[in-house]
Amino acid sequence: MVWSKSPDGSADFVNQRFRQYTGLSVEEGLGWGWMRNAFHPEDRAEEEWRATFAAGQPFEKEARLRRADGTYGCFLLRAGSDPIPLDKGGPVLGVLPNSDYESDKIDLRHGDVLVLCTDGAIEAKNQAGEQYSATQLAKIASMYSQQSADELVETIYRSITEFRGTKLLADDLTLVVLKTC
Repeated sequence: MVWSKSPDGSADFVNQRFRQYTGLSVEEGLGWGWMRNAFHPEDRAEEEWRATFAAGQPFEKEARLRRADGTYGCFLLRAGSDPIPLDKGGPVLGVLPNSDYESDKIDLRHGDVLVLCTDGAIEAKNQAGEQYSATQLAKIASMYSQQSADELVETIYRSITEFRGTKLLADDLTLVVLKTC
Protein backbone atom coordinates (compact mmCIF):
# COMPACT_ATOMS: atom_id res chain seq x y z
CA MET A 1 0.00 0.00 0.00
CA VAL A 2 1.25 3.45 -0.83
CA TRP A 3 0.31 6.96 0.12
CA SER A 4 2.45 10.03 -0.43
CA LYS A 5 2.64 13.09 1.72
CA SER A 6 2.74 16.86 1.36
CA PRO A 7 5.45 18.71 3.32
CA ASP A 8 3.09 19.02 6.32
CA GLY A 9 2.60 15.22 6.41
CA SER A 10 -0.95 15.16 5.05
CA ALA A 11 -1.71 12.74 2.21
CA ASP A 12 -1.75 14.01 -1.36
CA PHE A 13 -2.06 10.53 -2.90
CA VAL A 14 -3.47 7.14 -1.82
CA ASN A 15 -3.13 4.22 -4.20
CA GLN A 16 -5.83 1.75 -5.20
CA ARG A 17 -4.45 -0.98 -2.94
CA PHE A 18 -4.75 1.36 0.10
CA ARG A 19 -8.31 2.24 -0.89
CA GLN A 20 -9.29 -1.41 -1.41
CA TYR A 21 -7.77 -2.50 1.91
CA THR A 22 -9.35 0.30 3.96
CA GLY A 23 -12.56 0.74 1.98
CA LEU A 24 -11.93 4.49 1.91
CA SER A 25 -12.58 6.65 -1.13
CA VAL A 26 -9.84 8.90 -2.49
CA GLU A 27 -11.48 11.87 -0.77
CA GLU A 28 -11.68 10.05 2.59
CA GLY A 29 -7.99 9.13 2.39
CA LEU A 30 -6.55 12.51 1.39
CA GLY A 31 -5.43 15.22 3.80
CA TRP A 32 -5.42 13.78 7.31
CA GLY A 33 -8.19 11.32 6.47
CA TRP A 34 -5.63 8.54 5.89
CA MET A 35 -4.79 8.65 9.60
CA ARG A 36 -8.11 9.71 11.11
CA ASN A 37 -10.26 7.31 9.06
CA ALA A 38 -7.97 4.29 8.67
CA PHE A 39 -5.96 3.89 11.88
CA HIS A 40 -7.09 2.48 15.20
CA PRO A 41 -7.83 5.41 17.57
CA GLU A 42 -5.05 4.29 19.97
CA ASP A 43 -2.50 4.22 17.13
CA ARG A 44 -3.19 7.62 15.58
CA ALA A 45 0.03 9.54 15.89
CA GLU A 46 -0.84 12.74 14.06
CA GLU A 47 1.22 15.02 16.32
CA GLU A 48 4.19 12.64 16.28
CA TRP A 49 3.88 12.37 12.49
CA ARG A 50 3.70 16.18 12.09
CA ALA A 51 6.73 16.72 14.36
CA THR A 52 8.74 14.08 12.51
CA PHE A 53 7.94 15.64 9.12
CA ALA A 54 8.68 19.16 10.40
CA ALA A 55 12.09 17.99 11.66
CA GLY A 56 12.80 16.11 8.41
CA GLN A 57 13.36 12.89 10.34
CA PRO A 58 12.45 9.32 9.35
CA PHE A 59 9.30 7.91 10.95
CA GLU A 60 8.79 4.30 12.03
CA LYS A 61 5.87 2.97 14.07
CA GLU A 62 3.72 -0.14 14.39
CA ALA A 63 0.04 0.63 13.96
CA ARG A 64 -3.29 -1.09 13.37
CA LEU A 65 -4.91 -0.20 10.06
CA ARG A 66 -8.66 -0.73 9.63
CA ARG A 67 -9.67 -3.09 6.86
CA ALA A 68 -12.75 -2.51 4.73
CA ASP A 69 -14.60 -5.13 6.84
CA GLY A 70 -13.91 -3.14 10.04
CA THR A 71 -11.25 -5.44 11.50
CA TYR A 72 -7.68 -4.26 12.06
CA GLY A 73 -4.37 -5.53 10.69
CA CYS A 74 -0.95 -4.64 12.13
CA PHE A 75 1.52 -2.76 9.96
CA LEU A 76 4.97 -1.28 10.28
CA LEU A 77 4.85 2.28 8.95
CA ARG A 78 8.02 3.78 7.56
CA ALA A 79 8.28 7.25 6.11
CA GLY A 80 10.74 10.01 5.47
CA SER A 81 13.36 7.76 3.98
CA ASP A 82 14.38 9.65 0.89
CA PRO A 83 15.66 7.78 -2.15
CA ILE A 84 19.36 7.06 -1.81
CA PRO A 85 21.33 7.89 -4.96
CA LEU A 86 23.95 5.29 -5.84
CA ASP A 87 26.46 7.76 -7.20
CA LYS A 88 29.79 6.81 -5.68
CA GLY A 89 32.62 6.25 -8.12
CA GLY A 90 30.89 6.08 -11.50
CA PRO A 91 27.65 4.92 -13.04
CA VAL A 92 25.88 2.00 -11.40
CA LEU A 93 24.50 0.76 -14.71
CA GLY A 94 26.54 1.21 -17.87
CA VAL A 95 30.23 1.41 -18.58
CA LEU A 96 32.49 4.33 -19.37
CA PRO A 97 35.79 3.41 -21.04
CA ASN A 98 39.02 4.22 -19.16
CA SER A 99 37.18 4.91 -15.90
CA ASP A 100 38.00 3.95 -12.34
CA TYR A 101 35.14 2.66 -10.21
CA GLU A 102 34.76 2.66 -6.44
CA SER A 103 32.39 0.37 -4.61
CA ASP A 104 29.97 1.24 -1.87
CA LYS A 105 27.47 -0.65 0.26
CA ILE A 106 23.83 0.04 1.07
CA ASP A 107 21.59 -1.94 3.38
CA LEU A 108 18.31 -2.98 1.84
CA ARG A 109 15.37 -3.73 4.11
CA HIS A 110 12.29 -5.82 3.53
CA GLY A 111 10.10 -4.10 0.96
CA ASP A 112 12.82 -1.82 -0.43
CA VAL A 113 12.93 -1.18 -4.17
CA LEU A 114 16.18 -0.65 -6.06
CA VAL A 115 15.87 1.12 -9.42
CA LEU A 116 18.89 1.24 -11.70
CA CYS A 117 18.82 3.15 -14.97
CA THR A 118 21.07 4.52 -17.65
CA ASP A 119 21.27 8.28 -18.08
CA GLY A 120 18.98 7.98 -21.09
CA ALA A 121 16.08 7.58 -18.63
CA ILE A 122 16.67 10.64 -16.46
CA GLU A 123 17.98 12.81 -19.29
CA ALA A 124 15.03 12.11 -21.62
CA LYS A 125 13.65 15.45 -22.79
CA ASN A 126 10.16 16.61 -23.65
CA GLN A 127 9.17 19.00 -26.45
CA ALA A 128 10.00 22.01 -24.20
CA GLY A 129 13.55 20.70 -23.67
CA GLU A 130 12.97 19.80 -19.99
CA GLN A 131 14.64 16.67 -18.62
CA TYR A 132 12.67 13.85 -17.00
CA SER A 133 15.08 13.87 -13.96
CA ALA A 134 16.03 11.49 -11.19
CA THR A 135 13.51 13.27 -8.96
CA GLN A 136 10.62 12.36 -11.28
CA LEU A 137 11.85 8.78 -11.59
CA ALA A 138 12.07 8.48 -7.77
CA LYS A 139 8.55 9.90 -7.39
CA ILE A 140 7.08 7.36 -9.84
CA ALA A 141 9.05 4.50 -8.23
CA SER A 142 7.76 5.52 -4.79
CA MET A 143 4.15 5.96 -5.91
CA TYR A 144 4.06 2.53 -7.57
CA SER A 145 6.47 0.62 -5.31
CA GLN A 146 3.75 -1.95 -4.50
CA GLN A 147 3.88 -3.21 -8.10
CA SER A 148 5.95 -6.21 -9.09
CA ALA A 149 9.41 -5.46 -10.49
CA ASP A 150 8.16 -6.18 -14.04
CA GLU A 151 5.15 -3.90 -13.63
CA LEU A 152 7.28 -1.11 -12.14
CA VAL A 153 9.68 -1.22 -15.09
CA GLU A 154 6.68 -0.84 -17.42
CA THR A 155 5.19 1.99 -15.31
CA ILE A 156 8.46 3.95 -15.26
CA TYR A 157 8.99 3.38 -18.99
CA ARG A 158 5.42 4.53 -19.72
CA SER A 159 5.95 7.62 -17.54
CA ILE A 160 9.12 8.54 -19.45
CA THR A 161 7.42 7.89 -22.81
CA GLU A 162 4.41 10.05 -21.88
CA PHE A 163 6.73 12.79 -20.58
CA ARG A 164 8.77 13.03 -23.78
CA GLY A 165 5.80 12.74 -26.13
CA THR A 166 7.04 12.59 -29.73
CA LYS A 167 10.56 13.74 -28.81
CA LEU A 168 13.11 11.03 -29.71
CA LEU A 169 15.51 9.67 -27.10
CA ALA A 170 19.03 11.07 -27.40
CA ASP A 171 20.55 8.09 -25.57
CA ASP A 172 19.76 4.48 -24.72
CA LEU A 173 17.22 3.78 -22.00
CA THR A 174 17.80 0.79 -19.72
CA LEU A 175 15.84 0.14 -16.53
CA VAL A 176 16.45 -2.55 -13.91
CA VAL A 177 14.16 -2.90 -10.88
CA LEU A 178 14.94 -5.17 -7.94
CA LYS A 179 12.59 -5.68 -4.99
CA THR A 180 13.44 -7.20 -1.64
CA CYS A 181 11.09 -9.76 -0.17
